[in-house]
Amino acid sequence: MSGILVIGETCRDVFVYCDSNRLCPEAPVPVLNIVDQRENPGMAGNVRRNIESLLGDAIDINTNTNWYEIAKTLIAYAEQQRVQLNTQVEDIQSITIAEYPTAAKRPLISQLDTRKLQSQLSFDLPHWKDDFLAVASDIVKELETA
Repeated sequence: MSGILVIGETCRDVFVYCDSNRLCPEAPVPVLNIVDQRENPGMAGNVRRNIESLLGDAIDINTNTNWYEIAKTLIAYAEQQRVQLNTQVEDIQSITIAEYPTAAKRPLISQLDTRKLQSQLSFDLPHWKDDFLAVASDIVKELETA
C-alpha cells in the first residue's frame, strides 16, 4: 500500500462546554460557567486522524481527552508496570470546574511547564499526544534503575 502525505497547517480544536444561569447586565448575552474542556486535532491534523480511521490503522484516533482521562491512563500504566504509588485509578475522580473547591480564574491558554521534569531525565520529552505511553515506559525504566 502506498502512503498518504497530508500537507497543511494544524491546530487544536478546543471545545469548551459551559452552562449559564443568567444574562449579563451590560449586554443581552449569557454569562457562561465553564464545565469542561476537550481538545481534538484540527485542520490537517483532523484530516490525518480521519485517514487513519478509514485505513484501519492501529493508532488510537480518539484524541478527545481531558486531564481526568490523562491521569487515569498514567495511573493505570504505572500500576501495570508495578510502580509503587500513593493512589490508584479508582481514586481519580472526574469533577467539573464548577465543583473545584477554589474559584480559580481559567487561563485562555494552559500549557504544562515540563522544564523541571526535563532537567531530571536523561531523554527528551516528545509532544505528549505522540508518545504519551512511550514516555511513561521510559520513566518507569529510570525508576527501576534508580
